[in-house]
Amino acid sequence: MSKNELANESTLYVYADGAKDHASVEDVEAIAEIESIVKSRAWCKEIVFVKREKNIGLAENISGGVTEIVNRYGKVIVLEDDIVTSPGFLKYMNDGLTTYEHDERVMQVSAFMFPVKESLPATFFTCLNLCWGWGTWKRSWQHFVKDEKSLINKFATQEDRKRFNLDNSYDFFSQLWFNYTGRIKTWAVKWYASMFFMNGLALHPNKSLIRNIGLDNTGTNSTPNEFYEVNGSNPNVEVNRVEIEQSVIGTEAIKSYYRLSESAKKAKPNKLFKVVKGLSIFYKLPLFILELYKKRELIIYSKKRLTIKGAFISPLSTFHFDDARDINFGKGCYVGEFTTVWVINNSKEVRNSCLIVGDNTYIGEQNNIRASGGKISIGKNCLISQQVSIIAANHEYKKEDLIRNQPWSRVNNFVSIGDDVWVGCGVQILAGVTIGNGAVVAAGSVVTKDVDPYTIVAGVPAKKVNSR
Repeated sequence: MSKNELANESTLYVYADGAKDHASVEDVEAIAEIESIVKSRAWCKEIVFVKREKNIGLAENISGGVTEIVNRYGKVIVLEDDIVTSPGFLKYMNDGLTTYEHDERVMQVSAFMFPVKESLPATFFTCLNLCWGWGTWKRSWQHFVKDEKSLINKFATQEDRKRFNLDNSYDFFSQLWFNYTGRIKTWAVKWYASMFFMNGLALHPNKSLIRNIGLDNTGTNSTPNEFYEVNGSNPNVEVNRVEIEQSVIGTEAIKSYYRLSESAKKAKPNKLFKVVKGLSIFYKLPLFILELYKKRELIIYSKKRLTIKGAFISPLSTFHFDDARDINFGKGCYVGEFTTVWVINNSKEVRNSCLIVGDNTYIGEQNNIRASGGKISIGKNCLISQQVSIIAANHEYKKEDLIRNQPWSRVNNFVSIGDDVWVGCGVQILAGVTIGNGAVVAAGSVVTKDVDPYTIVAGVPAKKVNSR
């Protein structure tokens, strides 16, 4: 940093996270050493060391620090501790932040670029916010949404997800979901999603002005990956104002690079993964494994065989079942990401659980379909939106035993949904309910009683509000 032009005119704020609970003596000493190193040299004109009293995690430390600085100065340049800058980094960043300071659609200036083969303009815009060396303004950062659930709920269609995933060249959406489930805790994908829904753009250089040296398995959320290895020693990238629109050439170059990276990962699969290539269709798939897809992690669910001919079932959905014969999908069915299906019986002797889905029925994302202890039938040409729960049976709750230990009740242990039914987002359909052909259930409703054919119901509990 000290070799950068403008370093002697800059103030460097260092946000150091605190030690984790039960941290070793070595870890505590390492944190103290970091403070000593930061204060040992004249990296910039002024250095301000901000030491967190306790460990708040990478995501909160970065996003909180950015918020503090943009609120104080109106803009900020951000580097993590594993980023090495070229001498022209600070000039490029300051020029970018000054040139586009008042252009609302420009929400970020990025300094990293993949080592793509394509010839790119000196600077260009894409919707993607590469965050290894970047900057932004208070006017942009005020749109940052930390709540991943609210971001996930904004994805109304498959097309939204496809665009967010850069035409499915990289699975950014799964990063959002894994943040929601607590599997990871990151900030950059939330910033990307926040920009995405503001139709925001980021400025990029044609050659990278930084190099990430943290891809050596020491980083919190990074693993060794030669595909992100760049020179990062370019002395200067001139920032001349260009038209504020997404660059087709630049965007396609990034998509191609992501696809190249993913292809290389698949080129050397382990022996277990070779068994499940082509998993996305589940056509005559032995379901002794279901792939969560992220990082090729494999979860064992059942040694039974499940055959679903002519149906598309996302590899990010999960099925739990005793016997594949209890699950039947018609042709042309679709099951979206993160939908969970349970078809489990009370015992091996009593098989009263099954799921039957008619032809051309769409079951969206993040749904919870529980045919355990009962039967769920869904007709043809239905539309089941997102975050819908369909529950086929209730537990018995006799006083003599814990509820969790009691079997599912055999009374009203079914849900029957007719043909051409639309079930809106967030609906809950409880056991013992029949929904007639052509009915519509409005978003957020709780269905506790039968719904007549071709009626529209809404509310908690759901009541008739109109007819088709």
